[in-house]
Amino acid sequence: MERHEGAARELALTGRFDQYIYLGHGPYFGLASEAMLKTKEMACTPAEAYHSQEIMHGPRYAVGKSTLITVMLSDGGRDWQLALLPKLKGFGAQVLAISEEATPQVREHSDWCWDLRSGLSDYGRMLLAMPLVQLFAYYRALALGKEVD
Repeated sequence: MERHEGAARELALTGRFDQYIYLGHGPYFGLASEAMLKTKEMACTPAEAYHSQEIMHGPRYAVGKSTLITVMLSDGGRDWQLALLPKLKGFGAQVLAISEEATPQVREHSDWCWDLRSGLSDYGRMLLAMPLVQLFAYYRALALGKEVD
């Protein structure tokens, strides 16, 4: 939390996004869904969650420069997700990658990288990533003047 709270606050306060898309593969799809729900509930902002490769079908046409796509990189889907990152940038979206460790390839194709450096499995890392995406939604709600209880 200490490492990424400031980044979550800064990103949420920028106000340049009007749509949020969360991508997760395998166990991270549940985390993507939770992030989407918190963004909708707390910030009253359009948000969607998809399995990582699903974005390449219909949803990609809704992506633009005011879209923030958060990719939750998993061990099991890492190769597919790494191939997806440059395509997302090609759609004009801004990309936040949450991963165990941001490799040079991840950094090259992402606007923001939150690397957890936990040494945990996918399932263990989800417990670390969830508060970060919830915190982002909280700060986004505050930025929009929403009352958060």
